[in-house]
Amino acid sequence: MGLVKLRFLRLAIALLVFAAALAAFQASWGQPTWRFKAVVLPSELYMGEWGTIYVNLTNHDCSGRESVELQLMNVSETSLNGIIARMDEMKIEDEISDYVVDYLMARGYGGSVFYDVKISISGVCRGRQIKVVRLLLWFPWREYPGRDWASVAEVNKVLKAFDPVNFILYGNDTASSVKVGFKVFIPPDIAPDELSTRPNLDVVVLYPGWREYTFEGYHTTGEFGIQPYRSFNLTVTDYDGLNVVPGAKVVIKRLAHYYEKRVYEVPENGTIRITRLKEGSYDVEVYWNNSQYSQSSPLIHVGQHTAYQLASSKKLRTYLFNVRLYVVDLRGRPLRGAITSLDGVRNVAEDGSTVYQMVPNGNHTIEAYWMNLKLYSKWVWVGYHPSLMPKIEKPVFKLVLPVDDLVVEAVDTGGNRVGARFHVSDLETRLKDVEAYSRSGVLNLTQLPSGRYLVEAVNCSKAFHTCVNASEVAEPGKPGRLTLPIHSASFKLVSVDGLSLPNASINLGPVSAHSDEHGVASFSGIPSGSYRLEVRWRGVPVYSGVVDISGPVEEEVKARVYNLDLRFKTLDDAPFVASWLLRSPSGEVYRSRAETDRLRVDLIPAGECNLTVYGVGNVTLFSKIFQAEELHGVRELKLPIKTVKARVLWSDGSPIDGARVELVGRGLRYNGTADLDGVLKFKNLVLGSYQVKVFYPYTSVLIFDKKLEFDGGDVKLVVKAARLSVKVVDWLDRPLSGAEVSVGCGPVLLGRAVTGGDGVAEFSKVPLLRIYEVKARFGSLESKALARPGEIPVLKMRLINLFGFIVDVDAVMAALPYIIAVVVVIILAVAIVVIRSMTRRRVV
Repeated sequence: MGLVKLRFLRLAIALLVFAAALAAFQASWGQPTWRFKAVVLPSELYMGEWGTIYVNLTNHDCSGRESVELQLMNVSETSLNGIIARMDEMKIEDEISDYVVDYLMARGYGGSVFYDVKISISGVCRGRQIKVVRLLLWFPWREYPGRDWASVAEVNKVLKAFDPVNFILYGNDTASSVKVGFKVFIPPDIAPDELSTRPNLDVVVLYPGWREYTFEGYHTTGEFGIQPYRSFNLTVTDYDGLNVVPGAKVVIKRLAHYYEKRVYEVPENGTIRITRLKEGSYDVEVYWNNSQYSQSSPLIHVGQHTAYQLASSKKLRTYLFNVRLYVVDLRGRPLRGAITSLDGVRNVAEDGSTVYQMVPNGNHTIEAYWMNLKLYSKWVWVGYHPSLMPKIEKPVFKLVLPVDDLVVEAVDTGGNRVGARFHVSDLETRLKDVEAYSRSGVLNLTQLPSGRYLVEAVNCSKAFHTCVNASEVAEPGKPGRLTLPIHSASFKLVSVDGLSLPNASINLGPVSAHSDEHGVASFSGIPSGSYRLEVRWRGVPVYSGVVDISGPVEEEVKARVYNLDLRFKTLDDAPFVASWLLRSPSGEVYRSRAETDRLRVDLIPAGECNLTVYGVGNVTLFSKIFQAEELHGVRELKLPIKTVKARVLWSDGSPIDGARVELVGRGLRYNGTADLDGVLKFKNLVLGSYQVKVFYPYTSVLIFDKKLEFDGGDVKLVVKAARLSVKVVDWLDRPLSGAEVSVGCGPVLLGRAVTGGDGVAEFSKVPLLRIYEVKARFGSLESKALARPGEIPVLKMRLINLFGFIVDVDAVMAALPYIIAVVVVIILAVAIVVIRSMTRRRVV
């Protein structure tokens, strides 16, 4: 019975644990629900001002229902009617399902009636209490959506579930509700149709048996509305909204109620404070007097605006404009430092542009000066005009002045520019003379006023000790050219294979130059005469000759520069991939970027070239010094590499198939495995001396180690063999046939055989080693020993052969104590029987 009770108790505990886990799982994954009622209490709120909103929050959880019976004695008719009315209210709100009133007795006193009644209420809501942590009040306004403008109130109060019976009897239930106040700021620019928009409520609670949780978006009830008055800041600015207008006078008059008039003086920060401006439309005027520019009227703004428009715009833009002037030349480039004038007010266009701020609406005059010359004058209209400017455009004016560049180049007879000193004179004597030197031969005086200028160019050569000159009249915007009585020479430098030689050094008499990317070197300003021409390519002389110059010269010069292009091949005439290094006569070093069977290098100057070819592991395969001319004619380079065949044999000439052969030498390593005939090939073997190692087939046992010379012919590798005999006997030293014997070297098996009638196992062609490990196995028994070549090891097994039956010595020895114990038990049992029999006889 006790065991049954214990099992029942264990089962009950297990069910409780499972129910708790299931409840926790549901609480973790289910969506929590609750029922609250939030009522907004009446409050007075104004747009653009702080206010307080009070909300009454009631816990209306109804997780279960029950029936309640009430018996009221001597209750007045007025009180009973109130109770019945509240029951009807609770029924409408689904706090109760239904009710029945039984009148037990009625009596009257002094004109009043009193009753004894029995009230039966069914479906009365019963709920859980909950702790409200905090509340978040927010409005779903369009311009201030969601919770960005939310107000938070900390509550930290436990609310019991609303008790309908208490409410029915007493008219309230204070333990289930809490009144919370929220300090809120009403934005000044919410839309007129949103003045009655109710706030929403987020309720943060400690959910029973769970954790903190937030119920979002509860809709509130109760009377609510924002007063139709706005308080806001209004900044009076120019038309672009960039600059404020201090000192301006703002007049606001309500339409149809002109006696409602407000006048504001704009302070230094440009912002006026307007308080509780009633919803509606207004005439707005702004007056301001300007002291710098022409102004036809002080009225800088007039318009009709609603209170909502003024509050939402935050800026009142006036007809004061920021006039930007761009001063450019005929090419559209800014004239930095030009002087501009607007109504006589001068500014410097630092970057080619200038801004005149707070310019009133109207007609204005613009002027521009460059190099102290007045080059522009014009009347412009700024702002609004019913006919001239019916649509206000941004006041940006581009002033194009008659200014351009004076460009003149000095050239020789071949049309090549030569350095010169220029002298420029203004034929209209407006500007001072200009002296300038140009190494490139181009005179470029930027942004000169239009006119006629006399330009003279002089070229003097220190190398040739000569001076020449020329002159002409030029105008800005029209390129000019002065041809001087000197010549140009151009030489096209090419290699033996016709490739261009860029950046070659070339000397022509006393002057020198470098060829361009096309191999062309040009000289200008050369007097007539004969000159020695010398060419150096990468520091190495590759050409020398004489050239006559009496006019423009263009010649091709072929220098001793070569292209190298050859292929690497083995002695088997097969392509071979390798790395290479070439040191040219100029000392430059060329390397292959990757292994390749081709060497190709362009533009190597004449002289000695050192070529080195590398194989795997950066091993040198070939190294030799060539003349560039000689190497230019080589098309194939044979490397000391050949495929070599090797054969692995026992000393009796039989092949050792499966033997692994390893060659090591010169930083190289080759591996291969012999086939059934003992043959293997080493492909692309670099010829030379190698240390040769042969390993027993499919093992790591070394059976051959010798240094050999590989000259390209076939190679024989002869391995010495040994014979080995192993004898196996039983515990009585008698030969044991049928035993499995293996010979090995460490973990490597060299052979396996079975003993005959004499107990001996023979092994032939075992590699000649210093020592062997031999093992004998019979059934589950094993014996092992070490042996040297020429010895006959004897392995003794722990078993006895009795008339053809094999007896395990260890098994018999292990079972001997149990056999003795059994015998002792039998003897004791027999002794006990005998003693009892003798005792009975004596008793009788």
